[in-house]
Amino acid sequence: MRIISSVFYIFLLLSFFSSNLDAKKRGNWGDSKRTSKKVSSFKQTHKISKFRGRTSFDQARDLKAKKSRAKKSFRQYQESKNSENSLVSQQISSSNIPRNESQNMRYSNLPEIDIEMANSRPPAQTYFKTRKSNIPKYSPAINGIYIIIAFILIIGMLLWFFSKQKSKRPIYELPLDIRLGGIIDLESIATRLLLNRDNLQMVTPKTLKGYITSIGTIKLDDDLSIYNVYASENIDDEKSIFTLKIELLKGVISVVKIFTHYETIYPSTVSEWEKWLDGDENNYPNIGGLEFKTPSEVEYERIWERGIEETVRTKFIESISTENTNIETLNIVSLYGRELETKEIEFLYVSNIEDADLNNFIKIELGLAVKESELVII
Repeated sequence: MRIISSVFYIFLLLSFFSSNLDAKKRGNWGDSKRTSKKVSSFKQTHKISKFRGRTSFDQARDLKAKKSRAKKSFRQYQESKNSENSLVSQQISSSNIPRNESQNMRYSNLPEIDIEMANSRPPAQTYFKTRKSNIPKYSPAINGIYIIIAFILIIGMLLWFFSKQKSKRPIYELPLDIRLGGIIDLESIATRLLLNRDNLQMVTPKTLKGYITSIGTIKLDDDLSIYNVYASENIDDEKSIFTLKIELLKGVISVVKIFTHYETIYPSTVSEWEKWLDGDENNYPNIGGLEFKTPSEVEYERIWERGIEETVRTKFIESISTENTNIETLNIVSLYGRELETKEIEFLYVSNIEDADLNNFIKIELGLAVKESELVII
């Protein structure tokens, strides 16, 4: 009875903690790191805080290690079993003992077991009398307790199952009637792109109308959420031609930006990764520093907490949904910008991304702000 009660309480605790897994995925948009102005302590004070939740990447590593251990253990078991059987077969074949006798020898060392024959059993009346005293007595109250425990366990399992199913579905209401398979129409900004074509570093997309093939959801806290809407030229294209980033503050759209891909970088050495993420005693890291220079030497200033001598960036998990899949990516990002001659602001979005396949790379995107009146969802 005590064991069943202990198992029941442990199961309720596990159900409670599993329902709060999503809370661990929250981050702070543009959260900053206050640092000392002393150069000697620069490197130690410009580290980004560690992500405290378990991600799909941790689960993938654990699963891979578990499968590897399982395969190894099973293979060792098979090898030992085969070697044992082959040794027994060799001993039997090398001897002159007939097969039937060898089988008898295998069981000759077993302990003797007293078998109660039918003739040695006491009369039926005496037999049942002697067994009756050994039958445990169950009261109706105890049976009722077992039924209640079983009922509570079933309810707990159902709640746990539905909470898992709920976590797999998008839980945020999409703004502007955004949906998979819909069409984004941004042809109204074609004139702006044309006026700034000599000043923009941004790659102008082939077309300003595209199918929504995937939607990325970022929940930073209770007030701020971001949706990355990926648009492709054709409905079945995996590669997007532009991305629409929609920021919502307390459920109200605060800003919308269109971004196109500029460059993807794959650092190959430890020192290269340190330049992007850690910096050194004399330099800020490339992601989160005061300025950012493109490979073509065009300079952008950090938008988040402009001018403050610190590393400013944020870390979050983006859940990307398509028609057939739902994957997660881990992102470390910062936002930069520069003013053009036409008073337009060109934004630079730089991020370190680790995808579901554990690929790690740097992605740079450039874009412009879009007015809500310029955006049409069909």
